[in-house]
Amino acid sequence: MEVKSRSAVKVRQATIEDIDALIALGSVMHDESPLFRLLDYDEAKLAALGEKLLEQGGVFLAEDEDSNVVGMFVGMVSEYFFGHDLMASDFALYVDEDHRGGSIGVRLVKAFEKWAFEFGAKVILLGISTGIQADRTAQLYNRLGFKTHGYTTLKMRTE
Repeated sequence: MEVKSRSAVKVRQATIEDIDALIALGSVMHDESPLFRLLDYDEAKLAALGEKLLEQGGVFLAEDEDSNVVGMFVGMVSEYFFGHDLMASDFALYVDEDHRGGSIGVRLVKAFEKWAFEFGAKVILLGISTGIQADRTAQLYNRLGFKTHGYTTLKMRTE
């Protein structure tokens, strides 16, 4: 497994032109996840959601020197259901397996955090649901100042 030069990877806000590459990387994430791979993957649904999220601006990507998308952070800002304060939350943080272990995940989270607070969010809530290196992802979030708050539980239909 060759790791590309970390300095050659650029993190930037995604545009509508990036949607196909983001969906393709999302498919890799879906296939790697022990949970997600048990569920369907609908590219048309993702394209529609992606267009809405891109309009808001909460989508960031990491691309290598050849402009290949090797990481992404997809999130949004919305009002709390009980009031008007804004919260930011994530749909996905994913870094291609060949590019893990460097600063890409940190840079993606920091880009989203900066954007979310500039957008007006008072709170950022990040989850870890893929089952891909969950402990390492939690450690990353903790190093970036996020604190564990609550838990996620899962039960799947067995029939």
